[in-house]
Amino acid sequence: MIPSLLFYLAAGALAPAVGFPPVALALVIWGAVFARRSVLDGRTIVSTTLLLFVPVFIALVAVSAPRWEPGFDVKDPVALLLFFCVVPSLVVAFAQRDPTWLDAARRTVGVAFVLSSGAIALWATIYGVDWERPYFLLRVLHKNGVAATYEVLMLATLLEQRAWHRRAGVAAIGLICLALTGSKTGLGIALVITTVVLLRWVGVALVVGGLAASFGFIRANLALGGPLETAVQRFILWAQAWDDITASSSHWWFGVGPGTFTAPVVIKDLAGIAGTHNMILQFWHSYGLLGLALFALFFAHLARRFGFARSPFLGAFWLFNLHAMFDVGWVKGAGFVASAALGLGIADVLRREALEPVPVHPA
Repeated sequence: MIPSLLFYLAAGALAPAVGFPPVALALVIWGAVFARRSVLDGRTIVSTTLLLFVPVFIALVAVSAPRWEPGFDVKDPVALLLFFCVVPSLVVAFAQRDPTWLDAARRTVGVAFVLSSGAIALWATIYGVDWERPYFLLRVLHKNGVAATYEVLMLATLLEQRAWHRRAGVAAIGLICLALTGSKTGLGIALVITTVVLLRWVGVALVVGGLAASFGFIRANLALGGPLETAVQRFILWAQAWDDITASSSHWWFGVGPGTFTAPVVIKDLAGIAGTHNMILQFWHSYGLLGLALFALFFAHLARRFGFARSPFLGAFWLFNLHAMFDVGWVKGAGFVASAALGLGIADVLRREALEPVPVHPA
């Protein structure tokens, strides 16, 4: 097990509650170790492709910032640089330097899943289960953020298991814990993914059949005050974000500015809420169509080069992004955990490729 990685995962998951200093401490420790090893062996191993994101994104921010609305959040672009470059590059570097590091990281993620499952179960036992409660574990931790972080640990652990009964056991524990958090979005997405993972094409058929059978119920209950009220609230947020984006050509191309979206409607549970609850609209609202194109190219490269499920960690990373299509996504603390999963997934794929036998072609 890697204590510094476990500390980083815990600090990232609790970042909305404890602030950035614990995460910064973990990154400083990683950076110091990385720098020391670089001096000792005279070389630096990082992901060149991920580093290319840095100058392009910085140039985009420099051009767009004068056009943003006042009061934009400077921490947001800094966080995205950490998420998409710094953390994954450090993880890849550690894994490539030490062949045992990645195996230890796998065990560490498994331990983090067990500990977080225990914490969720214990908290729910003491304080009960309330799906209308917006927070979980701590009053400043939104339940959907807790669920998004937990999903990464859950799916990475699940996909690491080779035996079907072990996978089913991890899935059962994970789904129960997600139900205890009260995150309907997290539970629904995890239920679909685990059904497909465990049952493959049969699972796909069950998911499609279930969605088709529930279409009438969904259509009849899409209203404020109904069982699907949270879905309607998201539609309202998306419509308001789109209105902001299309308000001017500057907003369209360069964005309104990171951290500037706040729901202005006077509706219960919506007034003043931050974040568009959709990753695509969030990037577009924050950084404009130019920024959205940059992020789209970044994710397209990741999918093309490393795939979606060539590593359990990549599967967890893409699950996080699927959840981000309906939630706050990268702008909250869960991004720290997802970025570690991205780095571990890249490192895992690179190691698998290095171990693959080189085909010999006859002369």
